[in-house]
Amino acid sequence: RNFPIDLVPTLEFKHPEKKSLTKDFWYKASTGDVTYDAPVDVHEWCYARLITKSSYYHDLGAAFCGVALKVSSLASQFNLAGVCLLEIPKAANTVRLSYVALFFFKVFAMIWFGLYRTVKMFRADPGDLVWQTSKWDYCKMVFYSTLFNVFEIPPVVTDIPVMAHVKKPVQPFVTFRSSTCIRAWIAGWLNQSQHEVEQQSGGNLMLSLLLDLPLLYYKFQLESEVHSSVSLFTAIFFCILSVVWNLRKLCILCYHRNKFHGVAMEEIVRLEQKRGRARPDSAEYKDSKQRLRIL
Repeated sequence: RNFPIDLVPTLEFKHPEKKSLTKDFWYKASTGDVTYDAPVDVHEWCYARLITKSSYYHDLGAAFCGVALKVSSLASQFNLAGVCLLEIPKAANTVRLSYVALFFFKVFAMIWFGLYRTVKMFRADPGDLVWQTSKWDYCKMVFYSTLFNVFEIPPVVTDIPVMAHVKKPVQPFVTFRSSTCIRAWIAGWLNQSQHEVEQQSGGNLMLSLLLDLPLLYYKFQLESEVHSSVSLFTAIFFCILSVVWNLRKLCILCYHRNKFHGVAMEEIVRLEQKRGRARPDSAEYKDSKQRLRIL
């Protein structure tokens, strides 16, 4: 649906030159051209994900690694908080109490933000969630949804029943079986940046960075009081790893947000010009630009 079906038989499950797994590609619906490398001029190309069992394992594995890193970081920080309360001398009272207070504030903030996103998702539900179930089932749904948001599980994993469904009003979608019996489906977006923005939450990444950096500072302050402590070194290692991981994801997200904003603005101008009212100083153009910023 909404996808040039003639392109499906020509798709390669492996990159023609690199022989790497094909997880996405770019195509031109008008000419039937397909490329597996990011084109220079993205305005003429549409973006699509080629989802197979192998590519889904990649997405699931990346999500699992992210969760494992976050759990390891929280566990090491919790262990160090216990050490701060029980073993560190009273001389380091200010530093140790500041670290413990900041750690528990981080846990509270993560849970609150996860609940906030869960409530926001429930309110925006178009009808895919099953309501009016037992209270136990409802509590489990809230708990699991909050857990997904706290540990930043991407929608490509959590929303797979919706993404894989054949009923879509706008999004390009194809489900097929290749001549080599590989079952797969294709889901399309306006461009790669739109897909990347949908998969990540900038607020969650910013919250993690803003709290992990001062926690890392306090850990280095505690290093002078706790010599050769396994708990401290483990907490520092996982905290640095978590900061690097989140900083990388935030940089990628900011890049794609800026890129998608530019493409969306150009699309607004093109549509306004097509309707004959697309002057940059027009009220319609400014109103469209303001709505895009709000989104």
